[in-house]
Amino acid sequence: MLKSIAAALLLAASSLAMTASPAMADCEDAKVAGTVGGAIIGGIIGSQFGHGGGRTAATVGGVLLGGLAGHEIVRGSCRDKHYDAYYYNESYDDAFDSRDEDRNYEWENPYSHHHGYVRPTEYYEDGYQGHDGPCRRFEQRIWVDGEEQTGTGVACRRHDGSWKIINNDD
Repeated sequence: MLKSIAAALLLAASSLAMTASPAMADCEDAKVAGTVGGAIIGGIIGSQFGHGGGRTAATVGGVLLGGLAGHEIVRGSCRDKHYDAYYYNESYDDAFDSRDEDRNYEWENPYSHHHGYVRPTEYYEDGYQGHDGPCRRFEQRIWVDGEEQTGTGVACRRHDGSWKIINNDD
């Protein structure tokens, strides 16, 4: 019974991480959360099978299969047109690359009708709080299932040219 409750809680926690808003997680963070959440849930399920050494093997197998499954499920969210990330990633990248502070970069998912915008504000050429630059402060407004969510944060450019949100002021 306790293991069933733990599994349900872990599933709920990993589901939240997998469906996070842009300010909460980018695709790489979601992949990590999906992999770890899947591995934990797979391990719990695997431990329900076998006895003695067989239980250990089933647990390890569950961890491996659950981690792979969790990673694959979340990995598609950045490329599948049904997921918000498919639409907001380009808007956020464009906003962070821009030097314009007065423009809203909008996105909309025609499947879920979730939509929003990001507006870049301050630009930090030399980095932000120990993170290499350039970095961008931003404001965002998102409507999910008719509910408005707002937030601010800071994103910094990674060495590979992509942007990572490093600070959420929500």
